[in-house]
Amino acid sequence: MVRWLTAGLLSLVMAGAEVSVVAPAPKVTTVPDGGKQTVRTVSLANEVAGYTLSYDTISLPGRTDEIRSHWWAWTTGMTTLGMTSPGVANWYFQGFFNWTFDDESLHKRPATFKVLRDGGQDGAVEFTWDTPMVTARLVFALADGSDKLVMFGSYEPKSPVSRSSLKFGTYPTGFEQPRSRTVTTALRTARQSERVDLDLSKERWLLFEDTTPGRHGEGSAGLSIGTPEAFSKVSVGVGEYGLFPLLELAPNARAFTLALYSYPALPQYETTRAYYRAAGDLEAAWLATLRPETVLPTWELPEERVAQMRAHLAAQLDRPAERWRPDPTPPEFAWAPKLPDGPLRTVLFCPRWAAYETMELARRLELQVRHLYFDSARQLAEPDAWPYAVQTGIGSLGQGAIARQVVDLLRAPETELYLLPAVHGQALTPPLMRRLLDQVRAGRGLLLVGDAALLKSWPAELFATVE
Repeated sequence: MVRWLTAGLLSLVMAGAEVSVVAPAPKVTTVPDGGKQTVRTVSLANEVAGYTLSYDTISLPGRTDEIRSHWWAWTTGMTTLGMTSPGVANWYFQGFFNWTFDDESLHKRPATFKVLRDGGQDGAVEFTWDTPMVTARLVFALADGSDKLVMFGSYEPKSPVSRSSLKFGTYPTGFEQPRSRTVTTALRTARQSERVDLDLSKERWLLFEDTTPGRHGEGSAGLSIGTPEAFSKVSVGVGEYGLFPLLELAPNARAFTLALYSYPALPQYETTRAYYRAAGDLEAAWLATLRPETVLPTWELPEERVAQMRAHLAAQLDRPAERWRPDPTPPEFAWAPKLPDGPLRTVLFCPRWAAYETMELARRLELQVRHLYFDSARQLAEPDAWPYAVQTGIGSLGQGAIARQVVDLLRAPETELYLLPAVHGQALTPPLMRRLLDQVRAGRGLLLVGDAALLKSWPAELFATVE
């Protein structure tokens, strides 16, 4: 008899897993005027949350110190470093910030990129702008257990700077009408046409919301301030559409720490307010202790928040799109329905479109399967694989949740075989690949199924001995 098990997220532990960083090679194309369009994406994810940034620029022919962009946001003076996941509106996907130094604006200057820490207890990436006036650096980092993307900023002036400020852009919950924008802090909620000037001694976080009844969309966007002393003023006007908080750096400040929040899976603004009121000040104080050059310590979410996340993830994994269930009708030819030592205890990783063949295999070979689907052959999570997510509410489980499940399944001591059909080697981040190879070295079986190009994407040591 074929046995099957559904891999569950109910055993999820909200800390102690690995952060993953995925930074594929940039996509470079030539535009009609001879310039080069470069699109670089990077994803940071843990078992709690995941964020994807996209930096989309066009070089000017014959110039190395200036750029432009096809995005509308660039024409408004925003740097075209946007957030494309977990949503596209909360921190605007075309570009959610700009940083200025007197008349110098980073949106006109190219940035270099590098990965500082590629995963483990935390992950961190760096964007650097070397301009005629300053060298500015932004480090985005994600800690184990945290649902916030930490943003470290620093700059060194090459000539005197009299004024420096950061402008952010958010369209909380989404772009659709009707809209009823609000801004909530630790002390108050401001409504449309009102203005918020933070008392930085008491207000260390802001929630950008839409309180239209029945409309949740992407939920609220959050901004936490870890270094209030770095700013002389933080203010935002509550408009009808986009909200654009302005953070003015103190005259002698050269560095700051902030944290960005977006979590569409739990979009209710009342729930998010309660969460920030319970933990927002504590987390802002934690941010003040962090440094970009050192590994971030684990952050422990409040138990109530953990329970909410567990309930959501369990419901997601129980949806039809995650099921793996072979036809119970045996084939006409018996094949190997009974093995002498019982069913082969198997962990299956594959894209959903490759699942049918594995179900047919399980009709012919006695397998006890725990499975996990990847969104594509090359990525654990791929939002583009769910083109109707906004309309249906059914989308990717997310890089962090999928990676967490991979870790749990690789830890299962009873596993005898890992079955990976149609999975490209780059789908597993370096920490996950190391875990899998450790299990194979310990004697567990590994069956890869694919064409020659796919197999070449896996470590050569797997094919050192031909049998």
